[in-house]
Amino acid sequence: MKWNPEDGGTFLKYIQKLTLDNKGRNALDPDFDPDNIVQYGFATENSLQSHWINFIWQNGGIGIIDKPWGNKVVIEQPQTIASLQFLVDLIYKYHVCPKPEARGVWQGPWALWAGEKVVMITTGSWMIPYARSVSFSWDVAPLPAGPAGRISCFNGLVHQIPE
Repeated sequence: MKWNPEDGGTFLKYIQKLTLDNKGRNALDPDFDPDNIVQYGFATENSLQSHWINFIWQNGGIGIIDKPWGNKVVIEQPQTIASLQFLVDLIYKYHVCPKPEARGVWQGPWALWAGEKVVMITTGSWMIPYARSVSFSWDVAPLPAGPAGRISCFNGLVHQIPE
C-alpha cells in the first residue's frame, strides 16, 4: 500500500472504504454523510515521536530539526508541510480520521480502536499487551510506503547508571 500527499494513493482509497457513515455508506460513496460517521478507517496520535514523523520521512522530509541534537529548525521544508497537510486532509477533507474533539471525548486513537470506532491506528509494540485484551481479532501491518519509501521511526529509550 502506498500514499502520497497529492491524491493519497492506495492508502487513502483503502481507508475511505473502511470509513462508514450511519447508513453503511463508505467515504467513496457520493452520498456518504461526513457528519454521521460511525467507523473511521484510520487514526494516529498527534505526536511527533512515533506517529506523524513517519509520514514526514516517507515523503522525503527531514523532520523538525536538521540532525540529532541540531539547532536548525527545518519544519518549513515543502515535504514536511505537504505531509502534515495530508494528515490534516485525512480529517477535514476526506473525513477518514476523527476530528481532534472526537479524540478528546473518546480518549485518543487507542481508545477509538479498542472501542471499534477506528479500524487502523499507528502505535508501537509496547501496546501489544493491551491489544490482547480486546474482544475482536486484529493483526499487525507495515506502514504504507510514501514517495520516499517505507520508513518508520524507531523509538528507543536508554537507561543508564552514571559512574
